[in-house]
Amino acid sequence: MIVTEDKIGTLPISDYDKGLLKALLIDLEEINHNLPLKASNISIDWIDIHNEYSPERVDPCPDYYGYYRLWQGNKTLGVEMDLETLDYALAVLSDIFAND
Repeated sequence: MIVTEDKIGTLPISDYDKGLLKALLIDLEEINHNLPLKASNISIDWIDIHNEYSPERVDPCPDYYGYYRLWQGNKTLGVEMDLETLDYALAVLSDIFAND
């Protein structure tokens, strides 16, 4: 599910995390504003499905339910992240695309 300000209230996360996520969306708006013209906007995706367990797997099957991903167009940027890692990733993007 792509995270927007009106969808934050539906997420099963704490009020503190909802506040942080709202702040991250504001940062993301600024990042998108400063992206080069040919680049598509970046969005935050909340993973709302559980990975299916396959009986053929011998290693543990990771489940990223409740994690976040960054999307640009139709591709993933980076890996699945918790909220703290997402905050760090957006801080790096903000430094790269800051409008001085």
